[in-house]
Amino acid sequence: MDVLALLTVGQRGGELKGLEGGIGAGEATSFVTGALQDVVEERVRSITGLDRIQIDPNVSKKTGAVEPRVTVSKRLLSDKLYVTYSSPVTTNEEQIVKIEYFMGKNVSLVGLRDERGIIGGDVRFRFEFK
Repeated sequence: MDVLALLTVGQRGGELKGLEGGIGAGEATSFVTGALQDVVEERVRSITGLDRIQIDPNVSKKTGAVEPRVTVSKRLLSDKLYVTYSSPVTTNEEQIVKIEYFMGKNVSLVGLRDERGIIGGDVRFRFEFK
């Protein structure tokens, strides 16, 4: 674990405290399980029909513990509506729900409920430079 912590955050595991230790452990876990995770995600994606399934290590803002976070997304309404749901595996706290409606190629409306339960909205503009 010390070697992986050195590679990911530049300090030995014993030197990390609090959230830094959780982040270091999360990065090390992600580094070790990356290839296996890709295979599992692809199989689940093909079975469920979801557009995106992602499992990432997450540091809980409440407990500071490292736990897996599952994110699933699906495109609806002829690829105009994109719904994303993200939640830690162990608890129902810190859930994130994001809805994005594409009005055109460069404009979208975004609604978000973050992990604190705060609801917000945005209008996004996209610019391309060549």
